[in-house]
Amino acid sequence: MVFKMLARNLFLLSIVQLVGAVTYTYLGCFADTYERDLPYAMRFVKNNSIENCHIACKVRGYKYFGLEASLWCNCGNSYGRYGGSLACGVMCPGSALETCGGPWANSIYEMTDTDVTPPPGPPTSAPPTPFPTPVPTSSKFDYQYQYVGCYLN
Repeated sequence: MVFKMLARNLFLLSIVQLVGAVTYTYLGCFADTYERDLPYAMRFVKNNSIENCHIACKVRGYKYFGLEASLWCNCGNSYGRYGGSLACGVMCPGSALETCGGPWANSIYEMTDTDVTPPPGPPTSAPPTPFPTPVPTSSKFDYQYQYVGCYLN
């Protein structure tokens, strides 16, 4: 157990070093529903805090992050489609001095440190990998087909 906690803390320390200065701005409390306002969600049962959620969303390249119902860290590039809320008042399990949203309510923050960019995605115009043209061996079939590549859907 001690080794697991040490490994996790070293991982978070390496993330903090990657992220650099940690800055964000609190924007307010906003309502949420089953169709999430911030679409990317992670659950931090024992250690949810503003700092941990900020880092988790920043390294994934999101502009906003929100803490909900003490356990949830949500990320997205827009917020507020369900309006404001007065339900943010639940303490964070990772920091008793912080508020981690409330039931169906996100404490929303905006990233103000933009020194880390998300890793690049796959190339958009990469040529398909060459592959031999398969030809059926049975005489029952009167067609041929050709591999044209692998494409993202």
